[in-house]
Amino acid sequence: MISDRLVTQGIELRKGPAEVHKGAMKIECCLFSKEDIDHFKIYLDMVRGEIPLETQKKVRGRKKAPKDVEGFREFMVKVIDELTKAEELPKPKELIDRCREEGMVFTSLEFLKDMGYPILVGKLHQKYKYMARLLKKAKNPANDKYDPSLLVGFKGDKVIIYSGAEVLWQGHSGDSADSMIKVPAKAKVKFPPYLNQLERNKFRAEIQLLKDDKERKPSKFYQRWVAEIANESPDGIEFPRAKDIPNPYNH
Repeated sequence: MISDRLVTQGIELRKGPAEVHKGAMKIECCLFSKEDIDHFKIYLDMVRGEIPLETQKKVRGRKKAPKDVEGFREFMVKVIDELTKAEELPKPKELIDRCREEGMVFTSLEFLKDMGYPILVGKLHQKYKYMARLLKKAKNPANDKYDPSLLVGFKGDKVIIYSGAEVLWQGHSGDSADSMIKVPAKAKVKFPPYLNQLERNKFRAEIQLLKDDKERKPSKFYQRWVAEIANESPDGIEFPRAKDIPNPYNH
């Protein structure tokens, strides 16, 4: 028995069922007019497969960015430029939310470099907090895929857009964005210079594994480096099991 309760009846009847049901079913609805009856008859025929299901139309709204690198770059520059040229300067949240709508996330330049991406941001702008487009999120953070061809940076009320070593755009938001920026821990971790990229990615991956599995035992590699890496990193980063591992920096 399949129960398909039409809570938002009017919308559901017009949208149609998501799939065909061949077996028995129970549908509850109230028919208040001839129009409701007509819609319900069509709905039943679609449920039974006698009328093909309609392809769901995309909800109208903001135009989405192109997926190709060049098109995405031009689109985001235009979007941010238009927002900051409005009569009233946008709040930082509006700019950040707009970037997030297009799949951009906060990260760090050091993290992207560790992932093997060429980062050419100038020294004057390396203190900004940057967003990059996340193309693929994997269980292992070392396998996440980013598009570093466009970086949107925030520092106070300043906003900057980089493409490679080129500054495509600079401007201001209506207020400071600093309190709204949350860079994930994996991107804030600082490593000793003698740990190579593979070792850094291995450590980041184990942080996630230990967070996901509270019963998992830390590897010897993690136990060897966690105290030193925690000492190098900013305060506030959670290193799983670190309290259970002797810290040579605490005397």
